[in-house]
Amino acid sequence: MLKDASTRLGPRLLLAIIIVAAAFLYLIGNGRVSLWDRDEPRYAQCSRQMLDVFAGPGAHPPDFVVPHFLNDLRAEKPPLIYWLQAGAMKIFGENSFAARFPSATSMTAVLILIGVVLYQTLGGAMATWAVFVMATSGLTIMCAKMCLTDATLLLFSSIGQFCTYAVYRGNRSWKITLTLWAALGLGFLTKGPITLVPMGATLVALMIFDFCLDRKWNLKWWLTLRPWVGVLIIAAIFGPWALLVHHRDPTFLPRLISIGKKHLLAAQEKHTGPPGFYFATILGLYFPWCLIMPAALVIGFTNRRQPHIRYCLSVVFGVWVFQESMKTKLPFYILPIFPALAILTADAIIRCIRREYEDMHGHGFMVITSVFAGAVLVLGTVPWLLFGSLPRKFFHCEMYLGDLAPKGATILLSVIAVVYAATVFGLFRARRIAAGAIAMGIGVTAIFGVLFTAYLPNAQFMRTSERVAEILVNQKVAPGDGVMIDYKEPSLAFYTGGRLIEQSQNHFLELTPPAQWPTWIVMPQSLWNATPIAIREKLEIIGKPVRGIDYAGTIDKHTAVEVMVLKKKPG
Repeated sequence: MLKDASTRLGPRLLLAIIIVAAAFLYLIGNGRVSLWDRDEPRYAQCSRQMLDVFAGPGAHPPDFVVPHFLNDLRAEKPPLIYWLQAGAMKIFGENSFAARFPSATSMTAVLILIGVVLYQTLGGAMATWAVFVMATSGLTIMCAKMCLTDATLLLFSSIGQFCTYAVYRGNRSWKITLTLWAALGLGFLTKGPITLVPMGATLVALMIFDFCLDRKWNLKWWLTLRPWVGVLIIAAIFGPWALLVHHRDPTFLPRLISIGKKHLLAAQEKHTGPPGFYFATILGLYFPWCLIMPAALVIGFTNRRQPHIRYCLSVVFGVWVFQESMKTKLPFYILPIFPALAILTADAIIRCIRREYEDMHGHGFMVITSVFAGAVLVLGTVPWLLFGSLPRKFFHCEMYLGDLAPKGATILLSVIAVVYAATVFGLFRARRIAAGAIAMGIGVTAIFGVLFTAYLPNAQFMRTSERVAEILVNQKVAPGDGVMIDYKEPSLAFYTGGRLIEQSQNHFLELTPPAQWPTWIVMPQSLWNATPIAIREKLEIIGKPVRGIDYAGTIDKHTAVEVMVLKKKPG
């Protein structure tokens, strides 16, 4: 089907349509969906503080050298992602759309990169399928729609991988060398030395593949990467900022390095999992192409003597094994394998369409397809669980949240799930491989489109911080004149424009004289109920408690809460 479309439209035009459609998906709804979890608002607020004066405790002027989150130093990452987000905020305003804009454009650039390179080296069919698979993978879409480093880092990592492959195949041009190390230098400025891991893990895995196939160690070509040039280029890109930040705050770089080591050796913020974590989660992360992934890996391994297949297998297995060995585990960490995995998947689809292999025509594949369709139907019922009692147990409370969920969008998602499951199953049962694969990608696009335009913007239980912030902004809270106690959502800091800071002591009110209290206090109702009456009498309740989900509470669970806005009484 894609082949027929390619014939009618021309492969270049079809590629352009896929990429433009993906870019549209990556951008829609980003300004209407609340910032997720802890990391998104931390990045967004840090980027904003590069543009604006931060008032209150720990006040500082706009600072493009030393990143800050509220009144704390933020040494988790180098500054490039903050620079990009701050630049977008300068154009689009200080909002979630601007914060997410660099991720969306970076992922779109990754698609363009894959399309251009594969079109020139492997032809239009491979380029079209690989871009389509990559563009419509679940983790790809989520990373494109979140203001994290992952999409931007993937762009630089992918440039580095394509250049490394070109050198592996004998291209010794200085253009490739300079592009390779410039990309890795920008990666250093995005996430530090961890940027070298995908290339390093790939080289080790490729060395093993080469030895197993050729019975000799193929290491001399590593020198043609010109690593001594790479050191100079990375130093030229990363060094100026490193010198500036060290001059301004000598503790920053040691803390940056220390945090990187801790991610390797210990679980950070309870982001952990046993060995096999990514093996267990890849079915969801690579949805819907997890259906074809087993066939893609088997067919790829069968054709491992082909250089581009061998290199893609090296990327997948090399990076995968390394990430499984890390103590800190997050779904986004497996993203660097996705371009290579998309190429292997595209190769398998094309070979099965041509009947070179029967992996997607036999009874076994239909059994897997049946399980896939059943899983889609089950997922289609998940939004309805919010209207029952199970979510109350999941969120560790007896609070009902169904009245805060958009029922119309819930119905629409369920209908799409039914149509999607039936269509994919029916097309693969009819052995229409190309049509079935296209339906898989288009269906996921429809699901995410509805999620980000109809469901999430209207899911009030997921907009807790925004709704609390509306109360505070309407009350014209002065910067630095408010604290979050127990309910310490970084997104609340962002949506109030940095007016509130986090208070580490949950018993702050009991331990501190009233004269030293800020004017405004935000806390969950459970803590308010446990507060002595003598203290409560000194505070005025503003508005009604806001019900919703606490993503980043002190107990580190997605917990349902009622959040109260309090004002200190005069005198």
